[in-house]
Amino acid sequence: MMTWFKDTFGKSSRKPCNYGDQLVIEKKKLIRSLLVCLTVAAGTFQLPVAYCDDQRTGTVPEGDLNRIPPVSDFPQSDARQIHGGPFNLTSHLGNNVSDQNFEGSFLLIYFGYSYCPDICPTDLVVMGKALDLLGEEANNVQPLFITFDPARDTREHLAGYVRSFHSRLLALTGSKEQTLAAANHFGVDVSATYKAEAPGSAYSMNHSAFTYLVDPERKLRVMFRNGTSPQLMADTIRRRLQK
Repeated sequence: MMTWFKDTFGKSSRKPCNYGDQLVIEKKKLIRSLLVCLTVAAGTFQLPVAYCDDQRTGTVPEGDLNRIPPVSDFPQSDARQIHGGPFNLTSHLGNNVSDQNFEGSFLLIYFGYSYCPDICPTDLVVMGKALDLLGEEANNVQPLFITFDPARDTREHLAGYVRSFHSRLLALTGSKEQTLAAANHFGVDVSATYKAEAPGSAYSMNHSAFTYLVDPERKLRVMFRNGTSPQLMADTIRRRLQK
């Protein structure tokens, strides 16, 4: 059984952290042997461990221009059971979009933010490659990128961002309340905010990183961890499409 989970969800190179109190982990310690066990029961996932990029915590400097918002401004979760749920947001095309707009289609959803320096673009590239591997079957899957950083991820900004990943990828934003509500349904967790190292971005975040497959009945069926290969993602989606 454990081998099946490992084969299905891939290996993770991310550092584990507890909700609330983050674990301090030595840089040289290998974590590849740590498996996340996702138990599926009637569309419900049990998630014992979250993942973060590093252990830095954020501060708020004086002045609003370079202000680093507190982590409380973003989705936080201690949920061990994740069900998914509805959303009502605005697309980068300017349309109001809800989960009910894609009748009969699977949804492939990724939560992140466009100023993310590494994890988010990497996972979106994997999503795009998996869709390409599905060929015509990908027409039954709607890919979505939902931001949890709406203050910076405006509709206009996202319109340019998603072009880099896949022609059918739809980016969704909205008010802080709308994006928080959507993220909370999927157990998205931001564990820290901190000053960004990359130019052009005031702050970065540590956050959980999963790609979610939701079926046409809007039940959460699969959570792909960061590090899942495009081929494995495509094969898993194809099996769900054929059921």
